[in-house]
Amino acid sequence: EVAREIDGEIQRIVEEADQRAKTVLAAHSETLHRLAKILLERETIDRAVFEVSTETGLRDITIAVDAEPGLRMRADRERLTLALTNLLSNAVKHSPDGERVHLSARLEDQSIVLRVRDHGPGFSEVAARRLFEKYYRGPDERSQGVPGTGLGLYIVQTVAERHRGRAVARPADGGGAEFELVFPLH
Repeated sequence: EVAREIDGEIQRIVEEADQRAKTVLAAHSETLHRLAKILLERETIDRAVFEVSTETGLRDITIAVDAEPGLRMRADRERLTLALTNLLSNAVKHSPDGERVHLSARLEDQSIVLRVRDHGPGFSEVAARRLFEKYYRGPDERSQGVPGTGLGLYIVQTVAERHRGRAVARPADGGGAEFELVFPLH
């Protein structure tokens, strides 16, 4: 009889603990989901490179990745991958066939900096100020029939801002374009 009472009490305690755990998990599932996406991993970079692999393969373009190991930041992996994919797709779209696109990830001045550089025609400083505007497409893109909607770089900037960062565009030394996503660690 006493053994049955003890078993019943243990069962009640286990059921109560299980219910409390479920309540806590349900209340914090969104937080836990976000915490599961906190690392800038090489996998995030590799996924973005994979997303543009059809384009690069068709045009014999190589993406050279130079990522500092062990970089960590709080980030939504899906959105960060989308931003990197958009930057890489733009770089590939504007690069000559057989060219190389460079992607680097570095810790600089207490920020993680993701940099994409191509060797295409580039753009002017004036155009650089408008590149992140929603629906903006440069005059050369429209006249040369370069595919696009003018949303890709707008999305890049939005992702950067939602991670308390910024997106930067500049003409690259020696021609081409350079884009940066800068994410402060503090």
